[in-house]
Amino acid sequence: MDAHILLSDPAWFLASVDLDTKQLSFVKTSEDKLHSAPFLDGRTSIGASDEVISVPLKKALEAYQPDERPDRLIAHMSFCGSTYLSRTIEGAGEALCYREPHTLVELASLKALGHPISKNREEWMALLRLVLGQYRKPWPTAISLVKPSNWANTLLSDLIEASSDMKLVSLEYDVKAYLVANLRGGRDRLQYSLNLLNHFLSANSAYRGDVLRVERAQLPPMQRLLRLLVIVYETQKQLLDQAIQTANGHRFVWSCLSQKPSETLPRIAKALDLTLPTTSIEAALAKEEGHHAKNKAEAYTPEQEAARNAEILSQFEADIREALNWRQTELGLAA
Repeated sequence: MDAHILLSDPAWFLASVDLDTKQLSFVKTSEDKLHSAPFLDGRTSIGASDEVISVPLKKALEAYQPDERPDRLIAHMSFCGSTYLSRTIEGAGEALCYREPHTLVELASLKALGHPISKNREEWMALLRLVLGQYRKPWPTAISLVKPSNWANTLLSDLIEASSDMKLVSLEYDVKAYLVANLRGGRDRLQYSLNLLNHFLSANSAYRGDVLRVERAQLPPMQRLLRLLVIVYETQKQLLDQAIQTANGHRFVWSCLSQKPSETLPRIAKALDLTLPTTSIEAALAKEEGHHAKNKAEAYTPEQEAARNAEILSQFEADIREALNWRQTELGLAA
């Protein structure tokens, strides 16, 4: 297929960048499939068929034609409500959010591992401009934006450099809420966070020495876990702080979004250069109410989550307090 068609038609989704074979892979999808998919990381099928079309990277770079539309990114900490935010924005306006596309995870991993192309600034920027362009391709009824994975937080500074017009917001929450959210999620969520920490360390995290000291200390298992999670949190905070400052972006916190969504959503939309009518916001909030943002079949209420959070705080209050004290005394961070 003509590379120009693959690169310009939004129905062709960039599924993978393979720099070993120097190929880009595309699958045919639809606006409805992208709307319904919780994530675009391969766990959910979005293809209209099993057909995958590949194009050589060199040919794609030669065929790519940049445009003047802005890049719209929702950067975020893990487990802080970003999927809910993206679904509500979609429901409240003519927008489509690419949620955690696998390609950005691939590129973040390549950068962390020091792949040669990431060290060649001209080639790296050309590749990132092409990839960003795939999330700007115009759908007939929707403006596109992208919510990268936390894994791609290490890539944010490069994406900002590659973009000619970046509209960036971040969604965050405080460190105590982060620890509770990890414990609430159980084994799978905790394993994800520890894998994320390893990724950050591969990307030359500033907290490498602190991780080594935690690992070498004779700590009870829960205290070791919580201190490592604090480091995961602080690494994400640093990366988001840098991105917001560089891109002149806007920071939002989950507590405001969850407690005052009707007020917060228009501010987020404005920062992303989107318009969300008030009536549409209320309709979108009503649509999302009562079920989990990542799994529509799973029931969810804020009261249930608050009750579970209270249980965790009661059970692990002393451990969490000790970890937060360690954060202040050993990492030198304010409460």
